[in-house]
Amino acid sequence: YLPFGYNVARSVNGKLTHRFANNLKLLADFQYVDEENQNYSHPYKYLHENYLMNQDRSFRGIIGLNHAPTGNFFYNIRFGYIQDRFETKVPDDTQSIHSLIDEPISDNYSEFYIAGYPQYRQEVNTEKYIIRADFNWQMGKMHNLKFGGEQSFYSFEMANRLQLFPRTPIVYQEYERRPRDGAIFVQDKFEHKYLVVNMGLRYDYSDVNAAMWEDIEDPTSEVTEVGVKHQISPRLGLSHPITDNAMLHFAYGHFFQIPPYEIMYFNSGYVAHPESIPRYGLVGNPRILPQRTTAYEVGVKYSILDIYGIDLTLFLKDIKNLLATTEVRAFPFDYIVYNNEDFGSVQGIDITVNRMTVSGFGFSVNYTYQVARGNRSFGMQGFYDVYTGLPERKKEYYLDFDRTHTLTSTFQYLFTKLGSVGINFRLASGLPYTPYISEGVVVEQNSARMDWT
Repeated sequence: YLPFGYNVARSVNGKLTHRFANNLKLLADFQYVDEENQNYSHPYKYLHENYLMNQDRSFRGIIGLNHAPTGNFFYNIRFGYIQDRFETKVPDDTQSIHSLIDEPISDNYSEFYIAGYPQYRQEVNTEKYIIRADFNWQMGKMHNLKFGGEQSFYSFEMANRLQLFPRTPIVYQEYERRPRDGAIFVQDKFEHKYLVVNMGLRYDYSDVNAAMWEDIEDPTSEVTEVGVKHQISPRLGLSHPITDNAMLHFAYGHFFQIPPYEIMYFNSGYVAHPESIPRYGLVGNPRILPQRTTAYEVGVKYSILDIYGIDLTLFLKDIKNLLATTEVRAFPFDYIVYNNEDFGSVQGIDITVNRMTVSGFGFSVNYTYQVARGNRSFGMQGFYDVYTGLPERKKEYYLDFDRTHTLTSTFQYLFTKLGSVGINFRLASGLPYTPYISEGVVVEQNSARMDWT
């Protein structure tokens, strides 16, 4: 048991549906959550009354309509609303985020704090309105057409203070932003006796509704509105029987991931007042591009004696425009800004063996071999390297989440229809880390491995 820390959550949720006819249904769904928690912090072990507490109140509501006008056509429409109010502070603290807060003071051995408070405070209120619709049309025996879209509107109200690392400046943020994003898609599933094809096209867009320097490496450049970001993503999937008990499958697709909005708006006050940027100040960037992933996979499914199945799949993911941070030195400025310098790739093989539950016994065994490499493991890596004096990373290495071997299995024995016993098993190789030899000795990043688990 830890010396302090707790979590208390209360929630209520409900769903109401009404069927007007066999082909028309209306539904309403809601959830309210009130949660309070305090994490454990070792330096505050003997001063827990001065440590931070989080309070989160959220509401989610959905109204939906399902309608099937004909036997071969139906559609779904959803209207949603989400509100989240989040606050982080010391219990019974009524000061504003701009008030002077006593910094923590350590004991003689610098392990525990004996006075003072964390410098972090936060008040956030977010709202999201969303409308989503999809339409499904069975066109004869061979084509199933699906199309639709979604549109989201956001409202962010942020007020916080934080200190990214000890002895760095305290950063204050207060802003209101109203971005929006959306997507439309169309997909056709073509089914033939010897071939099944899934073809799709998706269009995504994002409007951050913010302004930024024309040149993120020149704070004196003109401040202009950031344009809308777009991407068209093709998707293709194929499956083809090779023999009576073997099938080839293939998939290819482009994927689009919008960076977190709070990163784009981080320290946005510096945009209009660059002269106030402290050394190593971190600046958000609404011009950062969405993360783009191109994924491929090809495999074979094979059945044996009608009760065993084997699936062998090769996969590859090429990831570009990963979120990164980099230092900009342009006298008299020396700051760190978010950008899209990072990249990565994941490749490997996935093998699954299944046995249907026959004579009371069944199992599933999965083995994955993969390699994940890139130039940085997380978006703040560049900031951390500058702060700690490490050199800039210019070549690929094994990323922090690279796990080479993973074996999972599930075994089940069914005694009767009312009782069974099961065993789950997982074996995994260790994650990489950078070993320490001695002061001044530089070793390759993530060149060692932790133990297996």
